[in-house]
Amino acid sequence: MASIIPEEIMVDILSRLPAKSLLRFRCVCKSWYTLLHRPSFIQIHLNRAVETENDRKIILTCSGTRSLYSVDYDACDKAVLLKHPLGKSVVELLGSCNGLLCTKASDTGDMFIWNPSTGEYNIVPKTDTKPWNDSEVWRLAVFGFAFDPMIHDYKLVKIVSIYKADIHFCESEVEVYTLGSNSWRRIPHIPFKIFGYYAGVLVNGALHWMASNGSSELIASFDAITEECREIPKPQSASEQLFNLGVLGGCLCVSTAHGVGVMIELWMMKDYGVGESWTKIFTILQPMRTTPLRYLKPLGYMKNDEILVERGDGKLVLYNPIAATIRDLCIQGISATWFNTEILVGSLVSLYTQNGVDGQQQA
Repeated sequence: MASIIPEEIMVDILSRLPAKSLLRFRCVCKSWYTLLHRPSFIQIHLNRAVETENDRKIILTCSGTRSLYSVDYDACDKAVLLKHPLGKSVVELLGSCNGLLCTKASDTGDMFIWNPSTGEYNIVPKTDTKPWNDSEVWRLAVFGFAFDPMIHDYKLVKIVSIYKADIHFCESEVEVYTLGSNSWRRIPHIPFKIFGYYAGVLVNGALHWMASNGSSELIASFDAITEECREIPKPQSASEQLFNLGVLGGCLCVSTAHGVGVMIELWMMKDYGVGESWTKIFTILQPMRTTPLRYLKPLGYMKNDEILVERGDGKLVLYNPIAATIRDLCIQGISATWFNTEILVGSLVSLYTQNGVDGQQQA
């Protein structure tokens, strides 16, 4: 077949297929094996998967369990149990990028960067955590996972907000792990206090968290290339009560609330970094709900124009902005009602080729 069909046409056809299918096709013949391992093809396949969103998975872990599941994004009908490198530990999701998933064991603190499609994973070494100072009473750590196109490598970011004995925020320490070097390094402190335990939201090559500068709430971003943290302008006409961040159509989104369970809004930054481009996507009025929706985290559009949303209580719901209706997402094979969720695209990205890092193959 390779002698009949030109290679460029073969690449065009194969790059449209799911990652799992291509892994099987590597066994068809030597020429396909060589082609499907080629970095240029892997990049073409990844670009197409990101653009078309045809091979997306919902990766979720249930509250307090050791199980990790994959759900087809478009069907959203049945959960598939994943065999993951954390073994019997309770899994936390620290972020996803280009088909790679970063996970953490709640009990041991062990972290892995893992491609669920290929099974390759790399153990992330633990950081040299500074000893607590006598005046410190609390440390809150958040993580984010991103790709640096300048060095063609992946970075795991850890930000620890430190509180002193008077319960006042002191500073945030920042550490960056680079997959290629398989090592951590410290960078200058940042003046922001990061809220919550959510993984950083990746948009436009930067990670984003809800934060505070001590006087007001804000959106903090960490640029994966420059490794600089800065404030992103928030919607000027929105409520001061900013809650969860999310992504829709590749754009940064933020949910805001008015009152307690009265009204919640979702705003989208259509032109990244431009405060005037914030646009209100929808408003949910809910004065009669016994359990009001708050802290909505948008995860993505569905093919029927519904929006997949993770609620603050961990439940997944589907919101129809045209009919203004909300319905719970029921997934077969899972009885839990609380989830930690990441959206993952299927890819052939290899951990072996990241600047010589010695990745490991999951058994």
